[in-house]
Amino acid sequence: MPFTGKYIHGNSLIHQFNAQGKIIVFIILIFTTVFTDSFFGYILLVAILGMIIILSKFHLKLIFSSIKYIWKFFIVIFILNVLFFDGDTILFQWKFIQLTKEGIHHGITIIFNVFIILILGNIFTLTTELTEMINGLEALLMPLSYLKIPIEQAVLILTISFQFIPTLLQEGDTIRKAQTARGADFESNHLHKKIMAGGALFIPVFIAAFKRADDLSIAMEARGFRDAKHRTQKRYSKITILEWAIIAVFLLLFIIEIYI
Repeated sequence: MPFTGKYIHGNSLIHQFNAQGKIIVFIILIFTTVFTDSFFGYILLVAILGMIIILSKFHLKLIFSSIKYIWKFFIVIFILNVLFFDGDTILFQWKFIQLTKEGIHHGITIIFNVFIILILGNIFTLTTELTEMINGLEALLMPLSYLKIPIEQAVLILTISFQFIPTLLQEGDTIRKAQTARGADFESNHLHKKIMAGGALFIPVFIAAFKRADDLSIAMEARGFRDAKHRTQKRYSKITILEWAIIAVFLLLFIIEIYI
């Protein structure tokens, strides 16, 4: 099972960075990636990504572990952009399908953007504990509570959802092995067999998820839980002046990327 999405203890500078600050930097880098549209802009973006990878002190194999599971998704994105993106320089055309130079460029750009965001997200989850991530998000969204938005309830739902991910992955792997032993063919090239095998996997996983959710709700009520707003929680440190300065640097890089 891949390490993607799981926190791994470490003492790197990124591990020590405040969770709220990491969320802000992560959002800035996502916008930076989306708005980058020049060759020099991408060089600067790759340099930033390389610096973050070095500071994380993780092996490249671990950081890129999420990519090998979605390479087919990259191929689909590229093909859709190549065949259906409108452009002036038409290289090939057949009925409603046309191959353009702009479509190839746009397909490569989309794949590269998704690739960078996935790597950044992987580093973020590998270096941030779930409780710190959720509490940091709650602290950043707290001003919305003045608009009568139930932030505490939303954060509690996110916390429980994230904590269920490893459990469901493990349960899905167990069910997959059990269904394979019963004759389900997950590697078949026939669409009908793939659909049948997928149903044999996803239906039991969904049933198990609902059962665990029901058990959890009963356990929470038995322990006296009634309202997320008044639950106790650990107090976390605020963003330091140095961390605000680093955030300002990333914000400046974002502005530079827009005008390059």
